[in-house]
Amino acid sequence: MGLISKCCVFFGLGSVAYFVRWYYIGRLYESKRKFQNGELIVLTGANSGIGWATLLELADRGCHLALGVRCPTVGQTIRDRVLHQCPCATIDTFVLKLESLASVVEFSENVRNLNKPLYALINNAGVFYVPPSVTEDKLEYLYQVNYLAHFLLTLRLLPALKQHPSDSRIVNVVSQAHRSVAEIPPNDRFGGSPYPDTAANRFRAYAYSKFCLVQFSYRLSQLLAASSTNIPTVHCIDPGNVETPIYRHFPLLANRALFWLQKPLRILLIKTPHEGAQGILYAVLSEKKPPFYVRRFWGRESSDFDEINPLVRKEALADTLWKRSRQQCSHHLLEMTV
Repeated sequence: MGLISKCCVFFGLGSVAYFVRWYYIGRLYESKRKFQNGELIVLTGANSGIGWATLLELADRGCHLALGVRCPTVGQTIRDRVLHQCPCATIDTFVLKLESLASVVEFSENVRNLNKPLYALINNAGVFYVPPSVTEDKLEYLYQVNYLAHFLLTLRLLPALKQHPSDSRIVNVVSQAHRSVAEIPPNDRFGGSPYPDTAANRFRAYAYSKFCLVQFSYRLSQLLAASSTNIPTVHCIDPGNVETPIYRHFPLLANRALFWLQKPLRILLIKTPHEGAQGILYAVLSEKKPPFYVRRFWGRESSDFDEINPLVRKEALADTLWKRSRQQCSHHLLEMTV
């Protein structure tokens, strides 16, 4: 094969790879927005993956970042790393263990004690394919970490979000997996006691936890839209498939040999954390009000309801989840109305 032929082959393969990634990965969100008043932004799950990429993008934009971290040592490490890259960043770190509702309460109090209106709450932390277990609150671990802890955190920080003069936002990181929920599990199967540990049940538990987060977001957005101020607004961000540590329990990716065998395909089809964070950045930085459900922020605008599971909008189901969640958090909620 001649040199020209080889160049044509490489050019062709490169073009195919580019357009495959362009289709599956999408665009980067471009914004020059800087915060002028040190707006407060709370971010969970900032130590790795999408959260870390989001943190780096926001750190030099003039906002005040409050991070939920597993322990003070991790918090100090994160703060040092960010300040090394962005010396002017304003960062506070507080311990937040989502498997403990008491820890959620303590974290929310630390944020409230900053005595600042809250511009954005980014509920990003989550787990996937973890073995079923019970938390200290006697609830299923994945359900509490992925959904209920963020439910509690959101309601406890709602007064601070309402204090922001305008444009405050709640940003919940969700998943297309929520669309696979065809019926609500009976007897609180994935929310209370541990379920039988099978691969199928681990997937179902994850999908159900994300379904709950989307349905809570939808119900809360309705309640806030009916209020006099119509703030904060609520947004669900679906980042798609992203190369992050959330897959560390998944056998096909936890096995290093299998992981590297898949690597060429994953480079084409799977987003980097920086690419996965673009939807969050769009929801936080956009001067215009983002849609309720964001899967793509470019191209043809679609209805919010094109992307969400129809069960999310069932009023009876939404009311049941709302009441059950409030009951599960009853000892930790502030006396408030949405």
